[in-house]
Amino acid sequence: MSTDIYGELFAQSDMPMALLDLRGVFVQVNPAFSAILEREADQLTGHSFREFTDVHDLSLHASSFNCLLTGEKKSVTYEHHFVRNDGESIVAQVDIGVLTKEGQLVNFYVYARDISAFKNKEEKLYERNQFLEANLQQQEDYFSIFINNSKDAFIEFNESERVSRINTAAKNLFSLDDSVINKPLCEKIFLHKHTSPAGCAFHDVFYTDTGEALSARKRLYGRDKNGRTFPVELAISSYRLDEQVFYSVFVHDISEKIDTLKKLIESKLRLNEITDNIPVLIAHVDKHINFTFLNKMYEKYFPCKIEQLLNTSVFNLYDRKFFAPQDFKIKKIYEKMTYSFEKEMNINGKTVVFNNTVVPARKLNDGFYLLTTDITEFKKLQDIYKYDANHDLLTGLPNRRAVDHYLENYRSPSFKKFSGISILFFDLNDFKKINDNYGHDVGDKTLIAFARIVNGLLRREDFFARLAGDEFLLITEGFKDARQETEALVEKIRRALDAPIVINDIPITLHASIGIAVEKQIKQIDLDKLIIEADKNMYLDKKQHKGAPQEK
Repeated sequence: MSTDIYGELFAQSDMPMALLDLRGVFVQVNPAFSAILEREADQLTGHSFREFTDVHDLSLHASSFNCLLTGEKKSVTYEHHFVRNDGESIVAQVDIGVLTKEGQLVNFYVYARDISAFKNKEEKLYERNQFLEANLQQQEDYFSIFINNSKDAFIEFNESERVSRINTAAKNLFSLDDSVINKPLCEKIFLHKHTSPAGCAFHDVFYTDTGEALSARKRLYGRDKNGRTFPVELAISSYRLDEQVFYSVFVHDISEKIDTLKKLIESKLRLNEITDNIPVLIAHVDKHINFTFLNKMYEKYFPCKIEQLLNTSVFNLYDRKFFAPQDFKIKKIYEKMTYSFEKEMNINGKTVVFNNTVVPARKLNDGFYLLTTDITEFKKLQDIYKYDANHDLLTGLPNRRAVDHYLENYRSPSFKKFSGISILFFDLNDFKKINDNYGHDVGDKTLIAFARIVNGLLRREDFFARLAGDEFLLITEGFKDARQETEALVEKIRRALDAPIVINDIPITLHASIGIAVEKQIKQIDLDKLIIEADKNMYLDKKQHKGAPQEK
C-alpha cells in the first residue's frame, strides 16, 4: 500500500497527469502536472479544477464535464487555459476521460500538455502572412528556417490537396523524401483507425462536417512508408496567400504518451483488483484525518458503501477510542515511523479484533496509510493455545507451567498480597496400585475425581494445580488465622475423601498425604522456603497415614 507500481509510475512520469473525483476536485496530481501550473501538489489537491481555469473557459469546462458524467462521451479533448500561480495564463491540450469500476463512474483522469509553444508557432504563422506582402522573400526564408528546425513534423498542402512544403521531422516520421512535393499525400499517411485499410481523405482531415476549414487539433493515426502505424496529434490551420489557400499541419507522434497512459490505467486497475481482494482493510487518511481511499474489503465489515466514506472523517467510521492516544501515536507519524496496535470493535453486535498498522506517507502532508487485519480467530486460537499450555488436559486444573507463572508473579512487588499464605502439597497414597490393578482408565478417572472433590471445597481465589502424576499443589491466602483455618480445610478435605466413590463399578476410597506450610506475615514470606517445608511435611504425613485407596 506504500511504494506500489502505480504510484511510482504516476509520480515519475514526465507526462502531466491528474485524477479528479466526480465533483471535479483534484484527488492526486503528479509532479509534471504541478510544474506546468507552477503550484505545489498540496495547492491543487482538494481544490476544484474550476479554480485554476481561465474565466473565459468556464462554460467550455462545464459542458465537457457534463458530457462525461451523462455518458454522452467517454473522453474529451480540447484547448484549455489554466491560470498559473503568478496569475499568467497558459494554453494546454487537455484530455479528460472517465475511470469506471463495475460499470460505475469512479474518477476523471486528466492529461495536460503545454501547447504554448504550438500557439506561438501559430502566431508566427499568422505573423508570416502579415509580413509577406512587405518582405515576402525574407519572411519566407525565416519561416523555412523555423519550420525545418521544428522538432514536430510539418506538412503544408495547397488548395489542390498536394504537398507544397515538408520539413525534415516529417520526412523522418513518415519515411518520406522530397519526391512527395506536389503530390497527394493525405490518404497515404493519415488513418482514422490504426486498422483502417484506407486512409483519410483530405476533406476529412482539414474540414469540419459542415464544410468549414478547420483551425483546431485532432487525433488520428499516422502511417509511414513501411506500413507502420502510430497515434498522432495534429495541429491544423489554413491561411490565404496570393489568392491561394494553404493548409498546414504540425504532427506530433504521441505513441509514447499513449503507451504510458495505458500502462498507468492498467496498473491502476490491477492495483485496485489486488487491493480489493486481499483480506486486509486498506485506507489512506489525509492530514485532516479524512479518508481519501478505501478498498472494497471495508464494505465486507461495515454496512456502507466506499463512496459514502471518501473525503469524510475517520471518526464517522471509527469511534475516537479506536484512535486512543496510547495507540495512535501522532509523534511516530511525524517521525515517519511505522507502528502497529490492536483494537476491539463491536460491529453489528459481534466483537472483532483488528491489528492496525499505521504507515506514514512519503510526504508528511500526505497523511498516512492504515492497514487493518482481522485477527479475531487468531486471538481465539491464541487464547485456546494459552489455556492448553497452562492447564492439565486430564483434570482441567492449572499445570506446573501455570504454577511457575503464579509463583513468578507472586514474587513481583506489584502483585497484590494478603496476610496469611498457606501452601499445601497433596500426594495420593499408593496410586500406582490403582493403575496396576484396574488399568489406567480407572487411574485417570481417580485423578479426575480427586481434583473435583478438593476443588469443590475451595474458594474462587484459591490456586489449586496438578504438578505431575498424583501430585497436587494448593495455595491459599487471606485467612485471619492461617494455621487454624488451613488445618480446618485439610480436615474437611480428608473427610470428603473418606466417602467411597465408584469408578467403572469399582468402589474406591481415596487417601492423600498432605503437607502444610503457613506464613502469617506478608513481609516475612519466603515462597521457596515455604514450598520446601510443605513438601517435607507431606512426606512426614505419608509416614503417619498408612492408609491407601481400597476396594469397598
